[in-house]
Amino acid sequence: MHADSGSSSKAKENSVSAISKLAYKSESIQSAIASAGGIPLLASVLIASTANVKEMSQAAQLCSLTANAVSQLAEGNLANKVSIAEAGAIPPLAALFESGTEVAKAEAAASLAALVVHNSANQGAVAHALVSMLRYDLEGGRLTPLIASDCTGSPEHIAPDCTGVHTECI
Repeated sequence: MHADSGSSSKAKENSVSAISKLAYKSESIQSAIASAGGIPLLASVLIASTANVKEMSQAAQLCSLTANAVSQLAEGNLANKVSIAEAGAIPPLAALFESGTEVAKAEAAASLAALVVHNSANQGAVAHALVSMLRYDLEGGRLTPLIASDCTGSPEHIAPDCTGVHTECI
């Protein structure tokens, strides 16, 4: 599986679906997928497909499948949970609540739930991502995504709120 646009959407869907099925309740396969570099690739696919989900139904399907694969890789595997967060998958998963299909939203919820079990750093990062979506831009009168890419949820990281004042990540 390649994250670039050269791979066909159907090939990506098939690869992501296979990864999801292989990783289901198998810590050894979850670890093998992670060791093979699968987590950063899945995060890249998720980021790219989330950006296009409103325009393309194929992207919506790919988002759903990728969110499911992330969930399967995170289930019961603490090292993968950390790697998934480090690869940047939390913000696009949270973004699916705003722009995804109902299936994608359900898969994103399952993924985020799997990422936070027994992982306080991910709990903070997921809370921050979801709360950031709710912040109201006082100047423009619109919702503004304020998910900070450098915010890991730990207290030493800060992100701006909608007033421009820096606040600790949740």
